[in-house]
Amino acid sequence: GERRPENRMSSNLSFRVPPTEQPRLAAQHRVAIVTGSYDQSIDGVALTLNRLAARLLQLGHSVLVLCPGDVARPPVLEHAGLLVRVPSTPLPVWSEYRLTWGLGGTARAALEQF
Repeated sequence: GERRPENRMSSNLSFRVPPTEQPRLAAQHRVAIVTGSYDQSIDGVALTLNRLAARLLQLGHSVLVLCPGDVARPPVLEHAGLLVRVPSTPLPVWSEYRLTWGLGGTARAALEQF
């Protein structure tokens, strides 16, 4: 059959909610989450916020996540919600965490459009 590319993510680390499982409500809320950890590290913050975003999507709300990240580094989990990267630089001691100075143009525009 069809050959799929290798997926480095564990199936239990997928928080993606298919559009068919995202009902549209008359009183839908738009939730923006700004965080320093979301899909490129496995820690309590990333897991908790992905669970929150997935549940909000399942309830029919829209979720936008703004977070720093290294575009050259693959995610370690399949995230929930629309993810927009914020310009950043790695911290000297913990390279998996990143430092940012403001949102940057792309993230700012995504937040305004949201």
